Amino acid sequence: MLMRFLPLVIIALLFACFGVIRWCLSKKKFQNNISIKIIKQPKAYLWLSAVGILIYIGVSLLFLLLPDSAYEGGHIPALVAFIVLTLISGIPLLLLLVFVLNWRITVEEESFTYRNMFRQIKIYHYADVTIEEKKASTRFYQGKKRIVTVSFLIENYDILQIAVRKYQRTHRKKN
Repeated sequence: MLMRFLPLVIIALLFACFGVIRWCLSKKKFQNNISIKIIKQPKAYLWLSAVGILIYIGVSLLFLLLPDSAYEGGHIPALVAFIVLTLISGIPLLLLLVFVLNWRITVEEESFTYRNMFRQIKIYHYADVTIEEKKASTRFYQGKKRIVTVSFLIENYDILQIAVRKYQRTHRKKN
């Protein structure tokens, strides 16, 4: 009896999770993206991780809710497959989601604030920063230590570089 409704339950749960994520994103969009002085990771990374996690949850529910007769080799091969699925897709997708939600650079007048994926916040003054341009990104250094790399795929990727160069030009520091 349960097996007949299992696909419908999984589809309903996936749509419910997708709707909640979409609602949270639209609510957050109006609250946080008012300022153009914030650099965040692309929304495509967020969608990729969210959809991947939903697919992972669906497949995990399928593994957990299948009857015992579905496992021809016993529960051990199914358990091994579930662990491999978790290691290959579940953990990396979760890390990507945490990275996208937490990583941020806030550009201010004389400094910028960098928040990494673990929500550690550091403030760097433009006078101490040097810039190195690469083919697909810009790297920012404090002395010889790399602070952050901003990819050209990120929206507003150039506002930090413009702010640093403008500050250093007005305060007569050559890069």
